[in-house]
Amino acid sequence: MTKKQKIEYINEVYTRFTDTHNHGNQGDNWWYPMPNTIAYNVKMHSFVDVESLRKELTARQNDYYSDDTLYKIMSEDITDNANMLSDDIQEEYKLENGYAGRSNGWIEVEYVNNLFILDEDTEEDVNALYKEAKALEQLESDVCEFIKKRHKALNAYIDTPQYYKDMVERLTSDEEIADIYKDKITALTHKLK
Repeated sequence: MTKKQKIEYINEVYTRFTDTHNHGNQGDNWWYPMPNTIAYNVKMHSFVDVESLRKELTARQNDYYSDDTLYKIMSEDITDNANMLSDDIQEEYKLENGYAGRSNGWIEVEYVNNLFILDEDTEEDVNALYKEAKALEQLESDVCEFIKKRHKALNAYIDTPQYYKDMVERLTSDEEIADIYKDKITALTHKLK
C-alpha cells in the first residue's frame, strides 16, 4: 500500500469516527453528533409478562406481590442486565459508554481517535497512524460484535420459562413472607393494647 493510499484510509477512518450520529447529551429527542461516539441499538424486542411470572409463584407469593411490584422487579432486572453490559464494555475494552434515547435503547461508546495527518508527517508517522487506524476499526468491530451477542442473548432469554423460574429465585420466599406477616400481626396486636 502506498503512502497516499494509507493516508486516504486513515482519513476515511478518522472521518467515520468524527462524523458519527448519536443521541448526544443535548436531550432525549435530538441527534447531535458527538465525535468519536458510536450509538448501538440495544432496544429490547422481548417483553416481560406478569401473568407468566405469576404461574411460577406459590399461592403466598401471588397474594403478597401486586402486578405493579412484579413488573417493577422484572424491569429492574432488565436494567441490571443493561448496566452489566455497560460495565463489561468499560472493563473489557476500557471505553467510556452510557445509555441514551427516550427509553435508553441505545448504548453509546466513546472511542479515542487520534488519527490526524499533518503535511509534514513522515512515512514512519503515516505507517504508525495506519496501524492505529486499523486497530481502531478492529476495536469498534469487536465492541459491536460483543454488544450484538449480549443483546441477542438477553432478548432470547427474556420471556422464556427459564427467565420466570430465575425471577422466582430472586423474590421473597414463602418463609420470609410468613415472617413479614407475623411481624405485622405482632405490631398490630401491640397497637390494640
